[in-house]
Amino acid sequence: MKDNQTLKVIANNYSEQATSIRNCFVIKVKSDEFDAKVPITIAKGITIGMSQADLETILSEDGYEKDDSSTLYVIYIVTPVENTLDRYTIAVRKANSKVCKIEMEYTPQYSTFLN
Repeated sequence: MKDNQTLKVIANNYSEQATSIRNCFVIKVKSDEFDAKVPITIAKGITIGMSQADLETILSEDGYEKDDSSTLYVIYIVTPVENTLDRYTIAVRKANSKVCKIEMEYTPQYSTFLN
């Protein structure tokens, strides 16, 4: 938390020893219109508050999965081809067609750090 703004992250300690958060690897970052008032921008300029039309234009270049089964949100899941361990989940509020939540995930295996 800084200046009354919160950014949620999940970190993993890949060491066999206890360590401070400073030495851990962030594997998930979440930002949404309510909990995290920290404006973040991910790949290709995707950010909270952008229109659904602009989001789909950007995502159409790389492809995505779309789930609109919720009554409140349309969920977009993007898994970049070059690294299947990366994943972006983007929620658009149906009421206003604006991006309201972004989650980024990177979950490498422990063996990745042994080389």
